[in-house]
Amino acid sequence: MSREALLKPTEIKAGKSLIKNIDIPVTMAALQAKLQELDFQAGFVVLWHIDAISWGKWESGQLHFPEADPKDCLLLEVRIFNENEELHLLKQGGGFRGRYRKDDEGEEAEYVDSASRFWGRRTQAQECAEGYMRLIDSDRKLQMLLPATDAEAEYYALETRSYVGINEQTAQAGYVDYRFKAILPVFVKGDAR
Repeated sequence: MSREALLKPTEIKAGKSLIKNIDIPVTMAALQAKLQELDFQAGFVVLWHIDAISWGKWESGQLHFPEADPKDCLLLEVRIFNENEELHLLKQGGGFRGRYRKDDEGEEAEYVDSASRFWGRRTQAQECAEGYMRLIDSDRKLQMLLPATDAEAEYYALETRSYVGINEQTAQAGYVDYRFKAILPVFVKGDAR
C-alpha cells in the first residue's frame, strides 16, 4: 500500500455480510471458546483494558499475546479480526455483548474500505517478542507493540470496512457499522522496499 492509496477517494462496493449477536461472560476462556465455536480463522486481536491497549494474535485455535496474558477484570472492549470477519465485544454489566460479522455470506451489503496510519514508525532498535513489531512516536512519547505483517515497512495502517445502510428513524443513508480488516504496511515515496 502506498501513501497515495491511503489518500485515494473512497468507493462504495457491494457484497454480502452476515451478522450474529454475541453474549458471553467477560473471561478470556469464554472468548476463546466462542472463537472456536465460530470457527474463526487466524487473525489479529486488540484488547482495550482500563489502563492500556494490547495487541495479539488468534492462531491455531488459541489466543497469543507478546507479554503476560490479559486480566479478565480489566477488559473493556475486544476486537478479533481478519480480512473476512470480525468479533467485536464491549463489556456491559457482567458480560461481553456485541456482534460477529462475516463477509461473503448473509444479506446484501454495501461498504467502503479505508485505512488510517498508526502513529509512530517501526523500530528495530528495541527487542520485542518474535512475530511482533514496535511502533514508536518519539515526539508524543507513545509506543505500541503490534503483530508483525509479512511485508516490512517503516509505517503501518489499520484497514477498516464501513457498512452503508439506511437509518430507520431518519431514512438517511450513512455508515451503520464498521469493522477492522487488516494491519497493512505503508510504503512512502523514496522507500527502497
